[in-house]
Amino acid sequence: MLDIEKNLWFFTNKYEDKIVNLSKRINKRIGSRLRYIRLLRRVAIKTISEEIEIHENTYYNYEIGKGPIKASHLYQISKILEAPIEDFFTEIDEGHPSFIYSNTEKELINSLREFNGTEREEIISSLKQIIELLLRKRRGTAS
Repeated sequence: MLDIEKNLWFFTNKYEDKIVNLSKRINKRIGSRLRYIRLLRRVAIKTISEEIEIHENTYYNYEIGKGPIKASHLYQISKILEAPIEDFFTEIDEGHPSFIYSNTEKELINSLREFNGTEREEIISSLKQIIELLLRKRRGTAS
């Protein structure tokens, strides 16, 4: 092999390895985010896999970062988990609130912010009473 061929071979392989490693890291990051958000939402793998019509093992492989996820599946999963797609690309420790709350929960929080302190506290107190009543009813201890 000529020196130029060796250098070209080395250069090509060096950067191909970097691209492959970057792809693997991205797949793992997206997968860990999928799992994290899915667990926060308390959604079963079976539920998601049935909804997007894939085998449970395929979805599991997405979560462990074994291969890339299809863009169409990522879109469908974001709708099921009520999480913006960008949440699958953020760091877990960023504390990004949008993946902690569903869209409905975010709407409720934003609506509460429209009220001043006293009004807001009254609404929150009423909501707590309603929630406690519903929980007792669910447990069969409503009185």
